[in-house]
Amino acid sequence: MKRYFDIFKTLLRIANKRMFIIVQMFISSGLNNISSLLPPIATSGIVAMVTANNFNGIWIYVLLYLVFYIIYFETLHWNYYTYTLLADYYHLEVQKMLFEKVANNDDIFKKVSKGKIVDTCSDDIRYLVDVVDCVVKATMSIVKLLIIFLIFIYYNVFVGIIALVLDLLYLILMNDNSKKVSKYYEGTRKYEDKILDILNQMLTNLRQVKTLNLMPNLNVNLDKTRKNWSNQYKQKRSNLTIRYCIIPYLVYIGKIMLYILLAYLVINNKMTLDKLILLISYFEMTITCTDSMLENLLNLSNYGVRVNRIKNILDYMPKKEMDFGDIDNDYINGTIQFKNVCYEIKNKKILNKVSFKIYPNEINTIVGHSGSGKTTIVNLLYRLNRVKSGEILIDNENINNYSKNVYFSNVSGVFQKPFVFEMSIRDNLSLVDKNKQNQIEACKRVGIHDFIL
Repeated sequence: MKRYFDIFKTLLRIANKRMFIIVQMFISSGLNNISSLLPPIATSGIVAMVTANNFNGIWIYVLLYLVFYIIYFETLHWNYYTYTLLADYYHLEVQKMLFEKVANNDDIFKKVSKGKIVDTCSDDIRYLVDVVDCVVKATMSIVKLLIIFLIFIYYNVFVGIIALVLDLLYLILMNDNSKKVSKYYEGTRKYEDKILDILNQMLTNLRQVKTLNLMPNLNVNLDKTRKNWSNQYKQKRSNLTIRYCIIPYLVYIGKIMLYILLAYLVINNKMTLDKLILLISYFEMTITCTDSMLENLLNLSNYGVRVNRIKNILDYMPKKEMDFGDIDNDYINGTIQFKNVCYEIKNKKILNKVSFKIYPNEINTIVGHSGSGKTTIVNLLYRLNRVKSGEILIDNENINNYSKNVYFSNVSGVFQKPFVFEMSIRDNLSLVDKNKQNQIEACKRVGIHDFIL
C-alpha cells in the first residue's frame, strides 16, 4: 500500500494539493458506497413480507428502495461534480507549470526527450485527476468491504470467516498481478517515447528525409524499438489474461461452495430465506467491490508512471542561471566589445582570447568554417552561455551588470529559421506589443500591411 500512497503524495506535491475538493471527493464517494449497501436491506424486507403473507408491508420497503436510490444518485452527482472541478484545475495548472519549466530551461532536452515532453504535456496530465479518483474509490471500497464482513459475522461467524478468506485470497493474487501489469505498462511507454522522438525529428526534417531517401534505414532502426515495444505489450496482455480469465475461477468455485453452505443453513432452519437473500446479495457485492478496488489500484499503478514522468520534468534542475545586475539604464547606444573572451565545451576550446569591437548603425559579418565559434559568439551575447574568461561589454558596461528586463529588451536577434505560432498575425504580434497601432506601423514598415488588408 505504501507504493500507492507514494503516488498520491507525489501528485499532491506536484499539483498544489486542492485539499478542500479532494476531501469532498472522499465524503461523496464514501456516502455513495454506503448508500449502495442499503437496497439489499429493502430486498430482504420484501422477501420477509412475502413469506409472512403481509402484502401491505411490502410498500414500506418499496418506499425505502426509492429513498435509497435517491441518496445513491445524489451522492454520485456530487462526486462527479468534484471530479470535474479537480480535473479542470489539474489539467490547466500542471500544463502551465510544464510549459513554463520547458520554456525557461532550453537545456532540458539533454535530459528529457522532446517526444516524452510532448506526450507528457498533452496526454499524461489528463490522468492526474484519475489518481485522486482511484485513491478515493479504492479507499471507499475497503471501507465498504469491512462493513459487509461485519454484517456477515453478525449473522453467522463461520460464513463471515469463509467470505473473508475467499476475498483475501482473491485480493493477494490480483495485487501481485497488478505489479506485473504495471511493470510492463511502463516498458511500453518507454518505447513509445523513443518512437515519438524519431517521429518528431522526421517532422522537423521531412524534406531531408524525403530527398535523401532515409525512410528505409529509419524503419530498420524503428523496427528494433517496435519489437521491444511488442514484447512489453505482449507480456502486459499475458498478465491481463491471467487477471481476468484465470484468477476469477478460484473465487467463483469458492462462491459456489459458500452458496451451498447458505442453502444448507436455510434447509436446516438455521437461517431464514430473507437472510439468505441478504447475504447472497452482499457476497455478490464483495466480488464487484473487490474487483473495483483492484481495478483502481491497477490503474493507480499505471497512472503512477504518468505522475513520475510529470515529476521528472518539473523537478529538472537547470544549470545555475547567470546573475543579472541592477543597472536600469534603458538608453543603450549599442557599442559591443569582446575583450579576451575564452569559451570551451567539454575542455575543447571554441574561443581563445577573442577581442573585437562593433559600433552601432553598422553592418558587421562574422565568417568562419563550421565549428569555429560564430554561433557561440552570438549565444554569448544573448547570454545563453557563460564566458570562461574575459568580458563582453555593451556601452563600456559588462553585460552582467544590466538588469534582466533592460538587457533582454535591448538585445535580441532574428534567427536563420524564424517561425510564427499557429495563431492569427495579430495574435502573434500581440505577444510582443499589444498596441494595435504599433502593429499596423510595423506591418507597413516591412511591406505586408496591404497584403493583410
